[in-house]
Amino acid sequence: MTSTFDSIASNWDTPYRIERSQLISKKIIANIPNEAFANTLEFGCGTGLITFNIIDKIQKGLLIDTSENMISVVNQKIRMSGYNNIIGKCINITNIELSSDFSFVYSSMVLHHINNIDILAKTFYKLISKNGYLCIVDLCKDNGLFHKNEKGFKGHNGFDIKEMEHIFGNNGFTILNSEIIYKGNKIIDNQDHKYELFIIRMRKI
Repeated sequence: MTSTFDSIASNWDTPYRIERSQLISKKIIANIPNEAFANTLEFGCGTGLITFNIIDKIQKGLLIDTSENMISVVNQKIRMSGYNNIIGKCINITNIELSSDFSFVYSSMVLHHINNIDILAKTFYKLISKNGYLCIVDLCKDNGLFHKNEKGFKGHNGFDIKEMEHIFGNNGFTILNSEIIYKGNKIIDNQDHKYELFIIRMRKI
């Protein structure tokens, strides 16, 4: 996974992804109180498109990804922007222990690349402080077309929302709400493939 994303990091920020990230960002921060932005974590940040859309709300933020080249792009953006409230680090949170005081953790289009969602849910629960928030945006379950032409893809073909709620609920999170937030098209073998993204908003009570 890492080598694949390393190779496309410099060309990741297409107009399509930038526009989609703007919509997703608005949904991620909807109804999240200001105090939750005291110490944030973006999991699987890529080039930081989501965080840079909400950066004015963040007091302190960490952006992590397992792709060194993605993080290189993130930190270049940070240097160019002049912001000093966020930092990017190349980290695999299943191997490296982080402080467990994040008030808000969010992730977009990452979990379908993760093999064991149950372990990740447990890790998120440890990282988030009491009364902190978790927002997950990802691909709704499909027939595998979304990643059909991506060699080496070994992740999930999207998720059933209720199954995801069940996994995170079993790992201690209180599910606040969930919804479909985006309907898009991806060109696959010269044909339009329709796909949907969902969000699940959760809290560690």
